[in-house]
Amino acid sequence: MTSKRIRTFTVEGGVLELYVSDCARCGVVFGIPKDLEARRREDHGSFYCPNGHSMVFSGLTQAEKEARAARERADRLSAALGAQRDQAEAARREAAEAKASEVRLRWRVGNGVCPCCQRTFRALASHVATKHPEFVHHDLDALSARMQELLATIRRETEAQDAAVLNAREIGAHWGTVRALATRGLVTPIGWECVALTEAGWPVAEQAASRA
Repeated sequence: MTSKRIRTFTVEGGVLELYVSDCARCGVVFGIPKDLEARRREDHGSFYCPNGHSMVFSGLTQAEKEARAARERADRLSAALGAQRDQAEAARREAAEAKASEVRLRWRVGNGVCPCCQRTFRALASHVATKHPEFVHHDLDALSARMQELLATIRRETEAQDAAVLNAREIGAHWGTVRALATRGLVTPIGWECVALTEAGWPVAEQAASRA
């Protein structure tokens, strides 16, 4: 549409303001009341020339432009916060993996396993077993069969995968059992998917795996 303008006409009983335009289809010049023009700009509804051709105001109003800008700012902020959360979660997971790896290494060394060649030295294992029995012997009776099974699974999979942190779903871990073990300080849930044995959990898992 072209030649858009407001024209004022003096009529009987007052003043009439018309929005004057020409039809993009047939070229006829026509006018509609100014208040109708304002409503159609707001709601983007159709209005018609005298020959019945439909037209709409497709441009955004100032309020719509401001609302869109506000949504874009909110989306950018949400994306930035999401990135910060992801970075924090990645850092927490990295720290948990490092701690779990350290715990596993200390546990293996404590049981006489050389971290370099993976050979077991009975003298060291015997020393730990005789001088520090609390390090390797724990009461499993206080744990349910499901807890013991999960601990044994984590222990076996950790050795098989050479990874201190495991995907809980891949090893069939039930999160209720994971939480129960976490409250006892035996495992550490990482995010919503992964789990690792704690320093206290390693010897218990070792004992559970040996019984399984």
